[in-house]
Formats: sequence, structure tokens, C-alpha cells
Amino acid sequence: TEHLDRVLSELEHFADTEWKSFGLKCGLHYNTLKAIERDAGSTKECFTECVACWLMMKDNVDKKGKPTLQRLADIVEETGDKATAEEIRIQNGIITPAKNLEFHPQVTQPTGMPTTPAQSSTSLWWIMFLVSILVVLIIIAMYMSYMYYALPCNVFDPTVAKPIDEYTSELREKYNKTLTKYKDPDINKYPAAGPTAPAVPFIPLKLIRLKSYQKKADAVFLHNVVDKEMLEHDNFEKIEIEDILKPLTDKPLRFVLIQGEPGIGKSTLAKELTLRWVRQTDAFLADYKNVIFIQLRLETYQKAKTIEDLLIDVDDINETEVMLSINETKGAGVLWILDGFDELPHHLRNSSTSIFIQLIKGDILSKSTVIVTSRHAATDPLLILLEDADSKNVALRGFESNKILEYASKYFKNETVAYEFQSFYSRNTVIENMLYNPMNCFMMCKVFTDFILTNNNKHPVTMTAIYNYYVRALLKRHLIDAKVIDINYEMPLHLIQKNDFRNSKLRNIWKNFYYLSKVAFNGVIKQKYNFGKELHDIPKLSMMDTITSFTVFDNRDESSSFIHATLQDYFAAIYLINNPHFMFNEEDLERNSNLEDVLIFYVGLSKEIDRKIPTLNMLRTIFF
Repeated sequence: TEHLDRVLSELEHFADTEWKSFGLKCGLHYNTLKAIERDAGSTKECFTECVACWLMMKDNVDKKGKPTLQRLADIVEETGDKATAEEIRIQNGIITPAKNLEFHPQVTQPTGMPTTPAQSSTSLWWIMFLVSILVVLIIIAMYMSYMYYALPCNVFDPTVAKPIDEYTSELREKYNKTLTKYKDPDINKYPAAGPTAPAVPFIPLKLIRLKSYQKKADAVFLHNVVDKEMLEHDNFEKIEIEDILKPLTDKPLRFVLIQGEPGIGKSTLAKELTLRWVRQTDAFLADYKNVIFIQLRLETYQKAKTIEDLLIDVDDINETEVMLSINETKGAGVLWILDGFDELPHHLRNSSTSIFIQLIKGDILSKSTVIVTSRHAATDPLLILLEDADSKNVALRGFESNKILEYASKYFKNETVAYEFQSFYSRNTVIENMLYNPMNCFMMCKVFTDFILTNNNKHPVTMTAIYNYYVRALLKRHLIDAKVIDINYEMPLHLIQKNDFRNSKLRNIWKNFYYLSKVAFNGVIKQKYNFGKELHDIPKLSMMDTITSFTVFDNRDESSSFIHATLQDYFAAIYLINNPHFMFNEEDLERNSNLEDVLIFYVGLSKEIDRKIPTLNMLRTIFF
């Protein structure tokens, strides 16, 4: 209590509202801070409890620096309050010990001292040596005396925080703010029309590990058989998210490939792994000092020339020094999560000089661990790496059957509606078989909400129809908010071609809708999934959830994108329907695997408008 009162008096001018920042800087875990926030009442009580936990040296306080008045001043300064930090130092007479002290005594030669050069030299050397030892002992004694009276006990810890340690702390804080900000409606204002979809907490996804390196034929088997058949196969093993980084030998994993179809939850899983590192809730993730989460779709990273260019930008941290520390250990203790390998341009996926390929192969930072997420079609350059004993191949299979209802319950936040949704999809095998895919499940929840509002029972029964209905529902919500139509307005059956917009209320929308499809198509062709003004400059059509605006971790890049790459593929297919002369060829498909998904939607949309596709009949299945 005595020490607590003393510290609180020293922090009289420190802002209580910065208690979380204080806690993270001093070494408290994120979960500890959340518990304080939950149990304490006011902000002042939270701050008091936070300081008490520091004094009791909970969590990582001992590693970050034991409680002393000097450490207190350093923590306050790290939060940005340099004035209060300086005040603490001045009031307590804290000074930083001088470095690289040298003592150069001037010695006069007393009577009787040796006069020969050799004798003089030897005598002087001994005198300087003894005096230097005496000075060092005096400095140590003074410093130990200070430390004895320092708060809270006689602690001697000369360790100075390195840039890499500060970077780790700041990185956790940045991830925690950035990766969860979509849940805040005051931040997530793009798109602005109507109520946005609720933020559904992470629901565990089904993961299958391939025990040994597989050829493409085996990969086809993996992604086409049902789970029961798969798990009877000796080469497949079901794992939990906690097991992704579990080593297979006595060495840490070097490379983990997480592959899955579009919309299956690869990016969601990548973000969840990063947040588990932030919260320190995963045993294997806790082994990593730093996790660098990189969204490969972003142009900032695609232009990277060095590994340092891939570091997440953190204010007031010298990233060159951070990179030097990482290089010294050859990347040991660093986990790189490269999300969206399939969204890299072809040359960055296949060239041996690509910074990403060098990192994944271990040509640079050979002791780092690299997780890569990708669609199946783009993984060929990576399969050879799975022959190594320190690599792991994981297939993401989406929701277990019981998780679909759990997702619906969290989406609707109404058990009655959730069970109505279950009754709806359980009567339709085609729809039910699609809902294991989280993106399809999200869209069907949105579509079902529209069913309830409009008493509509004409539910979609194909993947393309789901996307078509989803876009229709979004556009209708936008037009209602813009007071162009009311809730009773019946939208056209399709929103694909110009004649679908011939109604007077929709006629002015076509220009912007078509422009959106053109941006999408050009983006897929150029393997571009991040945009700036191209999406923001659509004055009459924000398309609500179709477009999202976000500031990435790197402050150098502000971007916008479609809410998901599959929705961009869908709009690209709409452009292709209206401009069939731009149809790509097989060579384009080989260089750009994501064109396969555009082709799937193209076939599905062609069926919707009864357009014949003589050369692609083999693709015309109900799933399109």
C-alpha cells in the first residue's frame, strides 16, 4: 500500500485514461487489462489496479523491467507523456549513468620514484590501474545505494529496452486497434447506407492436415471428397487451430501453407492467429516475439524490395534498428503471416528473385516461420516446399455442420430467427451444402433477413444466384436510404445487363453499376484487389457493404476494396457478360488463377439470362 500510494502521487499529473497504454508498456498481458476493465468501476479505479499489478510484478513485468522510480519514468515517457516523466526524474534525482567513462589521471613524479623509462612506465600503469578500479567501485557503490532506496526494493537491473522490444509492444497495440476496428460502427462508416451487417465473433473452422507431400491428383481428392471419407484416408488428419504451429519435429516449423477455396475463411483465420498472439492466448504463438501480418493484396507490400519494407510501420520506432535485430538472429522468433498469396501478381508468385518467395523458401531469415494463405489454384510454386520435414500443409474446410447454426445465432442475435433460418436451409440440400463456406453463409443470412422484411419466398438455389440476390438486397437498401424507392418496391429479378435497369427509378443507376463492374474486371485482369478513388468516386452508388474503406497497418497506404475478392470476381463477370469480346484465353487462366472464379460466375450469369455458351457446356452445373 505504501508503494502504491507513492507511485500514485508520482503519477498525479499522468492521464488516467492512458491506463491501458501504461499497462502494456510495463508488461501486463492484454487479458489482464481486459479483466481489470471488466471488474473495476471507473477509469481511475482501472488505473489504480493497473499500477498495483505492476508493483506485484504480474505477467511480463519482470522481463520488461522491475518496478523502480527510474522504470516508472521510462514507462510514462513511452506512453508519450514526456513532461510527467521528466518531472519524476527531477523530483527523485534520477540521472542516466554516463557511458564509456575513461579516466586519464595526471601524475606528477614524487621524489624517489623510478627515473628510467621502463620503471616510470610500469609505475604509472599500476597507479592508473588502481585509481581506475577505485573510481569504478565508487560509481557502483553510489548506484547500488540509489537502487537500494528506489521503489519498491533494492533492484539492480541495468537493462535498457531495445528497439525490437519496443516494437513488439507497439505492434501488439496496433494490431489490437486495427484488426478489431471493423466492429466499431463509428469507425466503419464506409459504406454508410443502412444498417451494416453485425460483427460475428470468430467461429472455429475445420482444418485438415496433409501428413505428407501430395501431388496435384491427391489435392483434387482432398477438395472433392466428404470429410468422413477423407478422415479414413491415412494421409489426412483433423487438427484444431491451436495445432497449426505445433512442431512436427524437435525444431520449430519453417513453413505452413493454409489453402482453401474462395470465401472459406483464410483471411479471417490469419487475423485470428494474429489477435491470439496479441492476447497471448495460444501456447505456440507465444513462442514468437513478433508476428508480422501482411495482406499481400496491398500495393505497398507488392512494391517491397527488401524485408524491411515488409515491416509494419510503427510510430517513433527506428525500423532499421528493428531489422538489424531480426537479421542478427536470422529471423528466429519472428512469425510472418502472408495472407492472400493468390492475390500477388504472377511474377511475384513465381520468380526466384521475389522477396516473398525468398522469405518463404528460407533464402533470407532462415530461422523465421512463415504462414501463407492461398486459394488452391495458386499454390503450385509452393508445393515443392512441403517435402521438408519442418513444413505443414493445411486445408481449410469451412464450418462444421453444427457451426452453421452457431454462426446464424450470432448473426441474427435472435434464436427464433436463427431456427427459422435453419428450417429454411435444411429443406434445400443445395443451399445447405453451400453454407459450410463462411462467405456464402454470411450472404445467405443477409438474404434471409431480406426475406423476412419483404415476405419473399423466392430463395436462390445456386452460388451465382446467392451473389445476385445479395447485390440486389444491398442496392435496394441503398436506394431506400437515398429515398429513391420505398421498402415495397420490387427489384428486378436480375441486375446484370442494362435492360435490367430500364425502370425509371433505376435508369440513372446503371452508369455507376456498370462502372463498378469495369473497375472489378480491370482489377482482376491486372491482379489488383486494392483501389483508391476508383471505388470512392461513385457518387450515386456506394453499394453499401460491397465496398469497404480501411487504413492498413502501414500509414503509407490508404485504400479501398470490395468486401471480399469473390464479390470482385462476381462484378468482373457482370462486365464480361456485357462485353463478351473481352473473354480471356487459357494462357490468361494459367497466369492468373483467379480468373477461374470469374469464369464460374460468368457461366452462372449466362444461365440466368439463358445465354448459350457452346464451348463451356462442361462447366454448366447447378453450383454455378
